[in-house]
Amino acid sequence: MLDSIKQAVTYLQLLSIVPMIIETVKSLEAAFPQPGQGPLKLRLLIETISLIWDMVPTSVAKFLKFEQIENFVTKYVGAFVKASNEAGVFQKPADTTVKAAIAPGIKMPT
Repeated sequence: MLDSIKQAVTYLQLLSIVPMIIETVKSLEAAFPQPGQGPLKLRLLIETISLIWDMVPTSVAKFLKFEQIENFVTKYVGAFVKASNEAGVFQKPADTTVKAAIAPGIKMPT
């Protein structure tokens, strides 16, 4: 019974950080809008959470291991970013090169 309660507390603790994860992902997307920066943004998010986790009292940390948080955050961020991309929330920056300004059908010299 006590293990079930500990597990429930763990799940509730993980769910309680979801709004913070969402806002941080949005901030990181705004700060690093270039394509291909996903691993950098995820690493920065995990490192930030790790810094905060280092300040968590031992009484809380004994119910929830950082590895559980890292695993949850990694999977959740992947799902959130995928859904956001599919919904058009995270727009890729427009191609501002000369090539993008060329009318369709006109070949750009190489």
